[in-house]
Amino acid sequence: MTNPHRQHRLLWRLFLVSVLFLLIAVFGSAGWGWALSVLGIYLYISGLSRNGNPELLFPGTILLAFGGALLLRQFDVVNFPLWHIWLILFGGMGLGFILMWTVNHNGIWVFAPGGLLLFISGGGLAARSFFRYQIWLRGLFDYWFVFILLAVLLIVISRRRKHQMNLI
Repeated sequence: MTNPHRQHRLLWRLFLVSVLFLLIAVFGSAGWGWALSVLGIYLYISGLSRNGNPELLFPGTILLAFGGALLLRQFDVVNFPLWHIWLILFGGMGLGFILMWTVNHNGIWVFAPGGLLLFISGGGLAARSFFRYQIWLRGLFDYWFVFILLAVLLIVISRRRKHQMNLI
């Protein structure tokens, strides 16, 4: 005998997938923004529900940022070059890491990749051209030793906090 709650979730997922395929079939390539946004909202609802998995917020953030950017570009609300899509994707991943911390409090380790991705995304969005962004990014990686030093410092701080909590 199957669980009625499980059947309900399966029917909801089948309905969502069919709606997404319908959006893409009706709108063609313009439907991708809608489809990604709807899927991102579904992952948010699943992640924030009472028995949901909060780790679904990470891909939900990426899909919402990506789908929202496609919709804004499609309706000419914001006009940006196509190479900015990568930066929006990196920014969505960075926001996803930060959101994981706000929901789960996984530790401060999520700030390292999240902050780096947001910094790289912000630097690219401020650049006037893809060539200038590449020059800025290569110049940034000349300071690789600073990133390693910050990572080691982050590890030492997190280990000290764990040991202090164990002593209490």
